[in-house]
Amino acid sequence: MYQALKQKPQRCAVLNKHAAQQNLTKSLLKDIGAIKINLKLDGVGINQGCVEYYHIPRQQHTFPSPKKTANGCLSYYLLDAASILPVLALDVGPSCTVLDMCAAPGGKTFLIGQLLSHDGLLVSNEPVKSRRVKLNKVSL
Repeated sequence: MYQALKQKPQRCAVLNKHAAQQNLTKSLLKDIGAIKINLKLDGVGINQGCVEYYHIPRQQHTFPSPKKTANGCLSYYLLDAASILPVLALDVGPSCTVLDMCAAPGGKTFLIGQLLSHDGLLVSNEPVKSRRVKLNKVSL
């Protein structure tokens, strides 16, 4: 456990399903050595919908900063790979209602938004003003 805690966190890119030019983003990620991953949890029905996750093996490059696409959305969101698991464990479906109580900096909020459809509702709460500013920069 101690050895694992000493390592740098494994970063993951979650492709933004609302962003324009997804094929260009996928090509960029593949060009830098990112690998598409499939996530599964035992005993939990995971509703991944059309969400795509990518990671880069530790020895290779790092992810470049995501860019805003033509429709103003981030092309992908970077977060610690372990941060994906709590959201997947919730088994959020397209028409769910979700309250995110301490939502900043926005990784889990972003992922929940990717799993919802237009019928779903996401309410994000962040009581700390400086962290709320970061949350407002997340483009779903």
